Amino acid sequence: MEESNLEIKMYKLEVWKAIASFLTPIVLVILTFQVNTVLKEKEHQLKVGEQILKEKQAIYSDIGKKLNIIFVYVADVGDFRRYDPLDIIQKKREVDRIFKMYAPYWTDETESKYSDFMRSTFKTYNAPGVRAKIRATKYEKVKAYQVDKIQWNEDWNKYFTEERDPNYFSKYYDLVESLLADIVSTNVRKISEP
Repeated sequence: MEESNLEIKMYKLEVWKAIASFLTPIVLVILTFQVNTVLKEKEHQLKVGEQILKEKQAIYSDIGKKLNIIFVYVADVGDFRRYDPLDIIQKKREVDRIFKMYAPYWTDETESKYSDFMRSTFKTYNAPGVRAKIRATKYEKVKAYQVDKIQWNEDWNKYFTEERDPNYFSKYYDLVESLLADIVSTNVRKISEP
């Protein structure tokens, strides 16, 4: 009886070995397929993330230059004398358009800092059809034009508020810092209706 039990046990062991040897390649194929699927998904996510980062960097390259032009014009530093008020108002429009178009790329914090900087450098909604006014004085600009022997257009005077936000400098650098933090992140936020 013991020999018979031993033979049955040996037979069962041989059956399990056969089943295992049969199932092993199948299990390996299934595991290989699952690992490949996960790897392909991760590769896709990395490519999408890389594309998002490249696009964010290109967008920042564009709006960063325009924001800097606005900043130097309000601050009367650098090459501010190369621009007139209509150029600066146009830069604002261009930056607004691009910033809003790519709103999902920016965090709520960046959006808030953008609004803060724009409010510190422009007075908007003056009247229907009236352009934004630059929150700056024209004095330095007029003097710079005189030094360069360039004619100041008196019509430009209406584009200045003749006052400056004392915090425009820090608001600009807060915005730049926030934008730079956003461009190294692959996060995209969902925009909800106002």
